[in-house]
Amino acid sequence: MLYYYHFQGDPKRQPPGLNVRAKDGSSLLVHTPPEGIGPWFSGTRVSWHRSQLEEIGKVGADSALVVWRPSRDSQVWSVPGLAAMVQALKELRSLRREYPLISAYIDLNLPEDQKLDLNTEAGKALLYTFIQEFFQLVPPDLRFRVPLPNTPPQDAAAVVVLGNANTANGRANGLTADIKRKFLQEFGHPLVVAGTQEWVERGAELDAVVPLDAKNASETGTAGLFTTAVVSPNSPQAAENASGFKPRNAGRSMIERWNSLYKSPPDWVIINSWNGYHDGTEVAPSRQHGDREQNLVMAALAALNREGDFGARLLSLEAPKYMRPRTVNRVQMRIRNTGTRTWIRGGAALRYIWRKNGQPIDASGQLAVQRDVQPRRTETLSIGVAAVNRTAEPLPEGEYELAFELVPSPGANPIPLASLPVQVKSEGMDEGAYLAGSSTPCIMGSGKTYSSELRIRNGSAQSWPKGLWYVAYRWAKNGTPIGGEADVSKIPALVDLEPGGVAAVEASVAASGSDGHPLPPSALNQNTAYTLLWDVITPDGKRL
Repeated sequence: MLYYYHFQGDPKRQPPGLNVRAKDGSSLLVHTPPEGIGPWFSGTRVSWHRSQLEEIGKVGADSALVVWRPSRDSQVWSVPGLAAMVQALKELRSLRREYPLISAYIDLNLPEDQKLDLNTEAGKALLYTFIQEFFQLVPPDLRFRVPLPNTPPQDAAAVVVLGNANTANGRANGLTADIKRKFLQEFGHPLVVAGTQEWVERGAELDAVVPLDAKNASETGTAGLFTTAVVSPNSPQAAENASGFKPRNAGRSMIERWNSLYKSPPDWVIINSWNGYHDGTEVAPSRQHGDREQNLVMAALAALNREGDFGARLLSLEAPKYMRPRTVNRVQMRIRNTGTRTWIRGGAALRYIWRKNGQPIDASGQLAVQRDVQPRRTETLSIGVAAVNRTAEPLPEGEYELAFELVPSPGANPIPLASLPVQVKSEGMDEGAYLAGSSTPCIMGSGKTYSSELRIRNGSAQSWPKGLWYVAYRWAKNGTPIGGEADVSKIPALVDLEPGGVAAVEASVAASGSDGHPLPPSALNQNTAYTLLWDVITPDGKRL
């Protein structure tokens, strides 16, 4: 679902009036949000994002396709706005509310002096930088990821959509392969690169074609790994009105479009848009149309995904590829109820089954769902997977499949969720350390100290006794670490962490340098932004 945040209704924030009010005070919006226009209507406010994103989650959308403006003159709002968005998602997750995961739409309507020249290596590198800067600000556990053919589910890919290529010069042959290679090397998991039809015409090899148009998007893309369809509340057949936008025909156009998709559902449905109040494409509630389109989308997504009384779909997964015999390894899943019946607390359960050569072996376990999960709602489950058989003997070393299924109700047929390839071995297992989640605030006051909980997976073959391993952080400015080894803050981890396990570590983070002086506030109009770099220091002094 296309998600905009280039709005600034707060006159005290920069740039005042962005896409909301003209200099004479008149509204720039085609449609008006139900709450009206005021300081609260601001893409740099955490509270605004929190309400928007929770509603997207309740509608049943899996991902917010965030419109990212990488131009230099947009950084004054795009960077703090994305930080506010991530903070809102962390808060929703902490409160166990509904929320979507994040994918990126790179808006390439750049100023004339910043246009991409794909004929040069510098131009190609700049396009990757646009993608890199976005994902550096979005933690791995909040990224929307899709499984790839013939690839382990643990290696699902993040998603980026390249916007209109008409503002770029040159051909795009080989461009996406280079972007994917760099992304995998830097972020540790694959990237799916989608884009508009113009990129195909320039020679780009896209994984999906997304035929987005700001005013009218009711098209289908069939090239690449994933088929797509774009749905808009506006009628594709009607003539534009005096304002240059197409009417909605009281919702009939959207109903007809959804009905056409039920016959042959695509892999992706992109809704244009959630909150495009500036161009009249929003399906979010407005004073002009009420909540009609929001309810239509909610019903349509439920019908598109409905699987009878009981159904489930895996939205995200965090799991190891290697396990040591006789260890308990934490696997976390986020699952959506796609059926019509509620999963009852204590009655529904997540189950795992070990398989060897496609056949179940005498090794399994399960976790009861701890709260009722209504249709269209999601639940995050963290289950400990033991690399032992039913008599607590260690699994022999070798290659296995770890199958997960949801039992929605006692006596109901289990619903398959995922089958993961896992290698059980005692030696040579070293995935290092993995940050499975963090509550670190995305917006900090200069010189202030904040509490943070880090969820860290031990992917090594060694045990980490409490007090003998550390988490360490240091600040980076514009991607470059500040200072040297003396500027690293070390925090002892007061918890034992076995191989494959996940532990919560409490840490205090100060927005200050090692000398205690507050970090200067970000000056985005001068291209100044901070990131926090985390490491694990093992008992033998190895930095991961």
